[in-house]
Amino acid sequence: MNSNYKKIFKNKTVLIFGGTGLFGNAFLEKAINLQFKEIRIFSRDEKKQHDLRIKYNNKKIKFIIGDIRDMPSVIDSCNKVDFVFHLAGTNRSENLDDFTCGNEKLTYLLTKGAIAANSDAVKFQLVYADELATPDYEYYDLFKELEMDNDIWFRVCNKIHDAGKKLYFDVFGLFSLDMAKEIGADGVKLSTTEFYNKDLFDRAVRQFDRIYL
Repeated sequence: MNSNYKKIFKNKTVLIFGGTGLFGNAFLEKAINLQFKEIRIFSRDEKKQHDLRIKYNNKKIKFIIGDIRDMPSVIDSCNKVDFVFHLAGTNRSENLDDFTCGNEKLTYLLTKGAIAANSDAVKFQLVYADELATPDYEYYDLFKELEMDNDIWFRVCNKIHDAGKKLYFDVFGLFSLDMAKEIGADGVKLSTTEFYNKDLFDRAVRQFDRIYL
């Protein structure tokens, strides 16, 4: 990892929602070698937390039992946290829409948690299916269901800015880039592979003062 990132993380507290899951566990393996002051693992799986506690035997890893859909749990876990990584799924829900559709309730919940934790900024993925796949792709309909109405994003943006925080989006093409600007984002993140997408990169530079790669 770039040494500049290591300096950013030094002596900071990180919270990993879904820290016992596939992606959360992979991130933990990386995070343990950084200089975090504290690493908080938030999940519902006590057995997996126990296994990780034995595996790492590291005092700076703290384990929190909770549900990402429970607002008090989310807000409490965000207390005095510098970085939050949302890697949790809700695939135990009886309602399929909880994890296959753009989830307005969860978006607001994470926004409130970030604000309560006094985070400097909040970042979401701005998903539009036509930027990620063609209609004949096997999972095109799934990507389509991940889209959220732009009015929701406007309300989220207003809530974040009213709290004096910044909003950033992962964007995947010219349409999501333009929407991020229209919604009022303070900056965008482009995939490193997009560095060679001249049209996207040049437009991002013109539209935003802050771009992450």
